[in-house]
Amino acid sequence: MPPLPTAVVHPCDRSSLEGALQGAKMGLIAPLLVGPQEKIRAVAEEYGLNLAGHPIVDAPHSHAAAARAVELVREGTAEALMKGSLHTDELMAAVVKREGGLRTVRRVSHCFVMDVPGHEDALIISDAAINIAPTLADKVDILQNAIDLGHALLDAARTKKIDSPVAGCANVLMVPDLEAGNMLAKSLSFLANSDAAGIVLGARVPVILTSRADSVLTRLASCAVALMVALKRREDADVLG
Repeated sequence: MPPLPTAVVHPCDRSSLEGALQGAKMGLIAPLLVGPQEKIRAVAEEYGLNLAGHPIVDAPHSHAAAARAVELVREGTAEALMKGSLHTDELMAAVVKREGGLRTVRRVSHCFVMDVPGHEDALIISDAAINIAPTLADKVDILQNAIDLGHALLDAARTKKIDSPVAGCANVLMVPDLEAGNMLAKSLSFLANSDAAGIVLGARVPVILTSRADSVLTRLASCAVALMVALKRREDADVLG
């Protein structure tokens, strides 16, 4: 698959900038670095990171970077967003903004795709990061987002001709609220040594949502999941169009 054009929002610390560049190195994303140009270059210089070939879209601060990244999606320049060194609520406020955001008829929700040692199938856990206390109506969208994600992973496995007992057999665990989801996902990560990918669905494009504590593998896996979701959307658009 070709790399996914991705607006990386405010990558102004080592982990977020290095994660984006590693995703590019592996051919998962084609990053557009959105944020204060001088600050991004200073971080790259401090940690010996090579920015050659990766455009920087200047924005004075994190709020402006989130808004500009959303504009890049609306313009068709980017097909995904990736969280950098800003708060999740800053990024998501720009995404769900009623005028000029990336809302759809579907409620936005988060999914963890988790590889748990000793468990045969992958797990999809939703929602552990966005909806604090979802109503029953909210859970309809949360579940549909997770189902769509499962289909995207199945289709990607079929396209790549991957013969595996895990491919296409993901189990969705829909939790009652954010606290339960977060406790479940973090327990699996830190006590069961699970690997995880984090993605926000329900907006016009996938949002790669990682934290500063996430491992390199988590960041790369999240990029890979976003790429598969975007590919599925392109295929669906071609069928409908």
